[in-house]
Amino acid sequence: MNTKFVEILNPFPPLSVEGSQLLRRPAHSGFLTIDWSSGRFHLNSHTTFNGKRADSDFLGLDLTEVDGYTLWNLSGSFRMNRNLELYTTLRNILNQEYFEVLGFPALKFHFRAGLRLSF
Repeated sequence: MNTKFVEILNPFPPLSVEGSQLLRRPAHSGFLTIDWSSGRFHLNSHTTFNGKRADSDFLGLDLTEVDGYTLWNLSGSFRMNRNLELYTTLRNILNQEYFEVLGFPALKFHFRAGLRLSF
């Protein structure tokens, strides 16, 4: 299902004309999440699929579309005891170059890890 403008009350910006695709709304998108826990361990795999979508540079350079992308993230944790948990998150495992918003590139592969303390 395509998203599109049905009725325009404000004629500005000129990108918003009746029948045109909504900005930053892909025609096709989806995700797949797999979650697993066993005892002290927890693993999660999350994959997002976004198709190409309309966007704008808002400068008149005629940049009007952003390519689709697939983003795969993994995370996991290990509960060391009742109050202490070791965790890590791996983002953009496929090392994709993509734009969520035109002109602002997303980070390539990166990760974070740490300890979570709870009382």
